[in-house]
Amino acid sequence: MSEEPIRIRGIYRSPTHLPIWEVLDKAGIWRDVGIEVAAFEYCNSSATTEEALFRGDIDFVSGWRHIARAFGDIARMAQDAGLRAAVHPHTGTLLETRQDIDAFFDAADTDLLPFAPDTGQIAKAGDDPVATLEDYKAIIRHVHLKDYGGGRDTGYLGYAPIGEGVIDMPAIFRILDDVGFDGWVTVELDGTPDAPYTPLEAARKSRDYLARILGDQVAWTTR
Repeated sequence: MSEEPIRIRGIYRSPTHLPIWEVLDKAGIWRDVGIEVAAFEYCNSSATTEEALFRGDIDFVSGWRHIARAFGDIARMAQDAGLRAAVHPHTGTLLETRQDIDAFFDAADTDLLPFAPDTGQIAKAGDDPVATLEDYKAIIRHVHLKDYGGGRDTGYLGYAPIGEGVIDMPAIFRILDDVGFDGWVTVELDGTPDAPYTPLEAARKSRDYLARILGDQVAWTTR
């Protein structure tokens, strides 16, 4: 990154990455290099929690309220550190499906906890990313843009370079344009040893597709 004009605009925190206190401890450094948004996912459920869910022992309404309160505390801590927190649904966590997203935001203070949708994760969960972004467009703060292969083996954990999957990308951008979204859209792709393209080839495919559908709305550096 020291050799290319790449500017960091956001961080993503998973339970398999840094503990939240380490994220916030480094917030001053990250803020100084231009990071504006911290996207958080909810931790993976334990075996005990899953057993309780299947038994019907958990009150979902009060549970989501509890999660929303905890996320609110984190968001306030992030604000004190100079960052804006946003909520990110992720495959394999307790905030994954459209049902989860609806339940969370029904319980949450959306002024404090805006949305950081991931188009690919939403599609992989079996839901419609276009409909989800349309319904929550007023609270979108940051976007992870990822295409989804529709269930086929892609070499990218089911995802695909932008334009090679099943997600209606023009519709995604129409929604963002409709609300005058001026935040950052981060293009992502989960690489594996079985990936059919090199990282640079995959990045170029996504860039070329986005250039075709966005035209002069964006500018690109050349390499």
